[in-house]
Amino acid sequence: MTDSLFASRPTAFVNGERVKQAREFIGITQSEFARKIGVTQAMVAHIEGGFKQPSDEVLAAIAHVAQLPVSYFRKGSLPELPAGWVLYRARAGASRKKLQRCHRHAQLILEIALELAKKVRTIPVRISTSTDSPEEAARRVRKVLGFAGTEPIQHLIRAVEKAGAIVLALPKDEVADAFAVWVNGLPVIALAETPAGDRLRLTVAHELGHLVMHELQTSDAELERQAYRFAAELLVPESAILCDFDKLGVSLQAVAQLKLKWGVSMQALIRRARDLDRITERQYHYLMQQMSARGWRTSEPSNLAITVEKPRLLRRMAELVHGDPIDYTAMAKDFSLKVEFLVALMARYAGAASSTSGDSARVIRFTRNRKV
Repeated sequence: MTDSLFASRPTAFVNGERVKQAREFIGITQSEFARKIGVTQAMVAHIEGGFKQPSDEVLAAIAHVAQLPVSYFRKGSLPELPAGWVLYRARAGASRKKLQRCHRHAQLILEIALELAKKVRTIPVRISTSTDSPEEAARRVRKVLGFAGTEPIQHLIRAVEKAGAIVLALPKDEVADAFAVWVNGLPVIALAETPAGDRLRLTVAHELGHLVMHELQTSDAELERQAYRFAAELLVPESAILCDFDKLGVSLQAVAQLKLKWGVSMQALIRRARDLDRITERQYHYLMQQMSARGWRTSEPSNLAITVEKPRLLRRMAELVHGDPIDYTAMAKDFSLKVEFLVALMARYAGAASSTSGDSARVIRFTRNRKV
């Protein structure tokens, strides 16, 4: 192992932060990275810190290991994406490497979204922070999203995007199911793929609650309870669900029927009934025992499955800028990324056909900025 390759000067500036991002994205340490590119760990640290520039030969090795074009490392500053929520929203036992990868993956997708947004007429941000109670904050957000107080929210992710949020779609194997953070005045929600549509909707509502009510990137049991109360009121408004409980009662048959109406799990509806004092704690545990006996605590009946929503906005912007179907070769050149990465990324977003099904009034509509 040697650092002699640094004797020749690079032909253009290399951004050390992008080298660090790429290394963390592929999930290896500085020492492992150094061995792969044929230099010392100290030299990798110098490159990432911006204290030294790699030679063209070492840069080529970096690009090869990271599976990124050389041009990627010559780009400017990365968008700021605080890593705090990734840490605090991660699954228990997640390793540091996996946490870093999740953060860097989200940062990379955010950069794509922000760059595309410069070339289109984007949607004004209508989501704002609140000091109200979780229930009052949820009612206010319902109005912002364009839903009446007793109306089920049919397309939650689409509604959130229409209110100006950027939703980042992450692969299902990431360590965090979701996290949310404000980035330069933009509400950003990152979601990992999941096969459970009801769980996804509650997750989105929960993270939206954090955005609206909590500015600090900390993990606290009370903050989690507040986010859940927000999500419950947003998706299943108290006044409406009490009427449903009064009409149907609170049984497995009743909550199965209500699941299809409100798009949340049977378990969430049973908990909602308990929290609103429609059932006692004893009745709550009895219903949950019935759920367990049927195996529904881990997998609710397939005939009650809620459709998994996909975000749409990022793909729509890509279609406006790079055509529909997307010219991935041109897009890869613009972002200095691999075609394969972009194809896999866009597969996690809804296409035009799925975006026009259902409630057409809620389809995202915006156009390319003619000045670009």
